[in-house]
Amino acid sequence: MIFFKQNAEFEFEESFIEIKGKDVSLPTLISYIFDWLIYTAVLIVAIIYGRFSRPMATDFDVHDSSIMHMYVPELATFAPIWVLLLLGVVVPILFVVIICMFTTKLPLCRKLWDIQSCLLAMLGAVSCELLVVCLVKNFTAKPRPDFLSRCVPLSFTSQTMGTLSTISVCMNPFMYNVYEGLRSFPSGHAATIFSTSTVQAWFSVAKLNVFDGRGIACKAIISIVYPLGMASIVSFSRVSDNKHFIMDVVAGSFIGLFTGSIFYLIYFPFPLKLDNLGRSYLPRRFGVGDIFNGVGGFWKIDDLDGGYVERTEVPGYYETSNAENNEADKKEGVDPVKLSNENQSTNRNVEPFPSLASMSTSHQVKIGSKRVPRPSNTEGSKQQTLNERSVK
Repeated sequence: MIFFKQNAEFEFEESFIEIKGKDVSLPTLISYIFDWLIYTAVLIVAIIYGRFSRPMATDFDVHDSSIMHMYVPELATFAPIWVLLLLGVVVPILFVVIICMFTTKLPLCRKLWDIQSCLLAMLGAVSCELLVVCLVKNFTAKPRPDFLSRCVPLSFTSQTMGTLSTISVCMNPFMYNVYEGLRSFPSGHAATIFSTSTVQAWFSVAKLNVFDGRGIACKAIISIVYPLGMASIVSFSRVSDNKHFIMDVVAGSFIGLFTGSIFYLIYFPFPLKLDNLGRSYLPRRFGVGDIFNGVGGFWKIDDLDGGYVERTEVPGYYETSNAENNEADKKEGVDPVKLSNENQSTNRNVEPFPSLASMSTSHQVKIGSKRVPRPSNTEGSKQQTLNERSVK
């Protein structure tokens, strides 16, 4: 297909597949599948790295009372891994689906697209924060509050005053538990649950229009207090369970808040535009960047007014020759030679086609597998066509 914009031509081969009666751009579909695969791959790499890698060698003081706390088995803590997955993954997903499906009257296609975008943002946030957390844990190798209980040093008196010990003094035969004791900073629990809870909070704030000026308390509680409060409880429980220091939790919470906010804003506009109703950006569109000054465009989907529609209006193009266009101009009473001379005399660019507002749906030209309107032959349309072709 060939697009025109101010006398410039460029081509892009677009292809479509039909899904339940809807034409879906194949490049766009593949690009989103690729996003899911990339985030999943990063998540798997982070999990494998965190599970099988060893932290950097570090030394410690066997007389340091801050790392002498009692060891609590992971399953006996307030928030073991299965609780983290439940409260930090399953609950936010269910919350997003319920909020999206039952709080707005948008078309089903639009609701499903918003859910997909939010889940993609959550996956991206979790995968990236987990990779960052695992890297920082291993390179800082900070002992946990219960490290000496994990280490079981040979003797607390063998260390000379003014010197430090290494893990070579540890008598615990389960070295994985010892190495895990050197991964205190930052808190992985805090980073994970805050990343998903932040996306959930932004999503619900936008969907419920919390900042509509009416100050409805239940909206704030559902959208902000619940997700961030639950994330705080899970995160700071790691301090009482002797797994982290307070600064470990604060750092992990900041990482989660940052990654969650960034990935939400990648897929959604800032949630202060009330008439947007928390809708995500439209599906990305390839091959139209030159039309929008190098910035990519979007496809339109079934939707109500008020949503994000920037960079969706692609100027019309015709699969007709210049001669056919000149014949059409003559029939409308426009002399193409005179129009060309006028354009050259002013030495300015002229929009080659009338705006979409001047087109009638009864006159259409096919674009790939789509159809766009062609100029109407009415008198009003003729005049508007002349105005559009006049020098701006």
